[in-house]
Amino acid sequence: MEQFAVLFSIDDALQILDDSPLQPDAPGQTTFVQISNRVPISHLAIERGLKFLIKKHGGIYGEHHGLNKHLRKLRELDPNAVAFLEKTFDDTSAFYGLNPNYRGLGHIRTLKSYLDTVGTKKAFNSMRYWELDPEQEESLFRQIWPAIHRELLTAVRKLIVSNGSEGETITGRVEQTIHNALFPTDQLGYRPGSDHETTVKCYMDWVLNHASRREALTQAFQRDFVIGDEFMNKIVRQAYQSLTQSPDPAIRYLVSSIDVLPPQPRDLIPLIEWSDLQEEQPGRVLTPGGTTLGLIQRTPDGIWHILPFRTGTSGKLVRARSQTDARSYLAQLLSVPCILKVNDEQRTIRLVGEPSCRFMRNYSRMRDSADSHDSVPWTHKLNSWEQAHGIKPDDQISVEVPDSDEPHFVHVIEGQVTLTNGTELFVEGREILDVVASS
Repeated sequence: MEQFAVLFSIDDALQILDDSPLQPDAPGQTTFVQISNRVPISHLAIERGLKFLIKKHGGIYGEHHGLNKHLRKLRELDPNAVAFLEKTFDDTSAFYGLNPNYRGLGHIRTLKSYLDTVGTKKAFNSMRYWELDPEQEESLFRQIWPAIHRELLTAVRKLIVSNGSEGETITGRVEQTIHNALFPTDQLGYRPGSDHETTVKCYMDWVLNHASRREALTQAFQRDFVIGDEFMNKIVRQAYQSLTQSPDPAIRYLVSSIDVLPPQPRDLIPLIEWSDLQEEQPGRVLTPGGTTLGLIQRTPDGIWHILPFRTGTSGKLVRARSQTDARSYLAQLLSVPCILKVNDEQRTIRLVGEPSCRFMRNYSRMRDSADSHDSVPWTHKLNSWEQAHGIKPDDQISVEVPDSDEPHFVHVIEGQVTLTNGTELFVEGREILDVVASS
């Protein structure tokens, strides 16, 4: 019954972590609250498991919450068990791309250094009582990795159940899960000598030609699941879709890590301004004229998360493998080159804004409100990529702004410039919808 209770405690903690994964948000306090609600439960479950193993080997555990001290005691009694926990820790850190040389990650160099930092009695109490003094414990919360706690829970459970130290760690588990998805036995049967036999063997050869199942899945994703005939394409597409629904957070992380932007154009790289001059902090991406396009931040696994500044929800999280790709993506998403005529002289101007509102009609009336009838021209507000646009009040201009939904149409803004304010241009005139001239 004691073993049952300990295993139930571990399984319940795993269920909580898997069913309610952390959702990092811009205000760091929201992430800290999530950690304080989840990690102490994991801490207690790991503690119960370590105490059970210590008792099982005839040892006496201390009545405290220090995981580091319990690990030290278990090492005296069963060094093989601790070696398995260390292997689990190292494999988890490598799987999630956590580099101990990265700023703020020195404590994940070993399992001992990790638990000496976040697995102590003091750390446990700080997590539980965080709401009483949030500022004081912020540094601790930034050192906690729930994914590591989750895998330690799994490893402790295996030690209790199997009484061995040769169990599978995260890389092997993920590889086996991908293997099962890529090789659906119900679809790979064939009659010898049939055309389907050739197709199935071709597919199996394609998968086995990769160093790992993870590499095969990544390449299939990068090719938009076009790897051969329709049967082969369907199998890898179904495999990927099934993995996106996995309850295993490691699988969900794998799917997100390969779902990154393709290499972006390098001809337009906006500026970046770092918080506290540290690249680990969010960077503000902005145009030469000073308009903010969005925020980017490098996560410890080397992936760049992108938050465009746009109205409404931004949809799924966008990721890039490099800072340059992240900055270029924002430039391509939130600006567009437009054909401009200034006093009959034609050139190009880049306008900034969401595709649906690259210009703002009737932003303000530049005339007395008494004249606000249908014959009064609208005033349009345009935002230039840079301040050195060379446009002055009283200039007669015409701008062709591509339609965001229909590539065969352009919105033509034509009229007189009434005001310039840095990158902002106010044009009093009319708007017409025109067909793009054929090249």
